[in-house]
Amino acid sequence: MEWVSDWYQEDYYAVMPARDPLGPEKGVQTAHFSEQRVIRGASWNDSLERARTTVRFKMNPNYRDVTIGFRCAKTA
Repeated sequence: MEWVSDWYQEDYYAVMPARDPLGPEKGVQTAHFSEQRVIRGASWNDSLERARTTVRFKMNPNYRDVTIGFRCAKTA
C-alpha cells in the first residue's frame, strides 16, 4: 500500500471533476476521527483481490505500519 497526497472524503468520487482531479482541499473531521489521508493499493500482506490500484482506504496521517510505503515520482 502507499500513501497518496489526497485527503479522504467519502463522497469525493461523486463530486470530483471529470479531468485531472486534485482531491479534496482538506479532510473531513468527525467527532471520532481527525482528518484522514488516502492509502491506495495493497501490500505484500494482502490477498490478490485487494491487489488493485483502485483499492482506497482512509487513515490517520500519523499512522505507521510496515505494509504502508510511498512512491517517489517526477514529472517527465
